[in-house]
Amino acid sequence: MNRVLRCRDFLVAITRFQRGVYEDLRPLAAWIDRTTCLALPTFLHDNGQTSIYRIVQAFHAVFDPWLAASTVDSAAALHRLFQCVHHLHLPALFHSIVYRRLDVLHVINERSRIASIDNVLDFAVRSGFDDVVRLLHSWGAQGCSTYAMDTAAHNCNLRLVEFLHANRSEGCTADAMDSAAWQGHLDVVRFLHSHRHEGCSERMMDWAAGNGHLNIVQFLDANRTNGCTTFAMDMAAERGHLHVVQWLHTNRTEGCTARAMAGALRNGHLAIIEYLKVHQVAAATTSAALAGLDCIRLPRHVGIAAEDKSHLQSAAVEIS
Repeated sequence: MNRVLRCRDFLVAITRFQRGVYEDLRPLAAWIDRTTCLALPTFLHDNGQTSIYRIVQAFHAVFDPWLAASTVDSAAALHRLFQCVHHLHLPALFHSIVYRRLDVLHVINERSRIASIDNVLDFAVRSGFDDVVRLLHSWGAQGCSTYAMDTAAHNCNLRLVEFLHANRSEGCTADAMDSAAWQGHLDVVRFLHSHRHEGCSERMMDWAAGNGHLNIVQFLDANRTNGCTTFAMDMAAERGHLHVVQWLHTNRTEGCTARAMAGALRNGHLAIIEYLKVHQVAAATTSAALAGLDCIRLPRHVGIAAEDKSHLQSAAVEIS
């Protein structure tokens, strides 16, 4: 009997049926409560204290050192962890997606049905690792929505946009092309235009022009019928995108409003002011457009020469 009670394997078999946590797992078990863990998939769109990324970063501080110390048999250590503290499979799942731990994902999928977890594929696409997304998809992950392709387009991840288009049915929204245009991702805009039907908003060319993405503006002008508004040249002038102002003036008919000259004056864009003057761009070069700007105060960070500042301050009376 004494030899039986001293048998290590026998003691392990007995304690396996007892509730409790191994000594090395106590920091992990105490790190987060069960309720918060189970709610993690619902925090996808939260950017505050309950953001998944914030929680994953905090979890990393305790989980990564523990996992690094279990290199001899990390899979067995993970199984032991999830057996003792089952709800930790959720923070471990999102941690594995962010840090591209495919080995941990395989262990989690053996114990829990990853395919049934809400928002998991949306989050994986947001994290940006192609192989993680492909692995989760191969397991039948259903936590996916139009948010996935919208986010891939925003992040200029053409490979993921193409993968989602070819392998998923959720599609995207007009936000995908809008966001890609806003960011200046021409390859993504071109793909969405050629392969998707969701289209874009009426202000897409305006936003691309305002952000200085002339290649996007030219593509939209040649391939789509949405057009633009006076906002396009107004914002391009205000933000100093002379090449966009020149192209819009030469190739489009919408023109601009008083905001174009006012913004260029306010921000010290001398070349744009001169261009609007020389070409007598409608609305921007009228005396009404410059009302109240004769005593303009330029931001200190502009740092232009005194003679240029004098030129700006006199622009209101020079242009009529």
